[in-house]
Amino acid sequence: MLTITKQETLVVETDETRDRARALLDDLLREKEQAEISLAQASRSDPMSVVTGHSALDNAIERTRRMITLLETAGRALRQSMCESLTPEERRLLSEIDDELGPSR
Repeated sequence: MLTITKQETLVVETDETRDRARALLDDLLREKEQAEISLAQASRSDPMSVVTGHSALDNAIERTRRMITLLETAGRALRQSMCESLTPEERRLLSEIDDELGPSR
């Protein structure tokens, strides 16, 4: 019987969180584009961007990108740690499955 370990749960949760962060990033990028269009149509500029060089959306986008990078790094580290505990046969099977599935990200 297969049981899911705490580490496997963390991998799944990390991947889910990363995917939500990617969706958030996509939303932020769309909102930034829309805000820039609206400001241009109104012949206005973003006061925060004028003062700091970055809009609030720029800051949110950068933080979200950093979070995605951290989540990807954490996921790789968790997977590496899990692989180290596998037998050579389990590693071979996992490699075959990965090859069949192809690149996922």
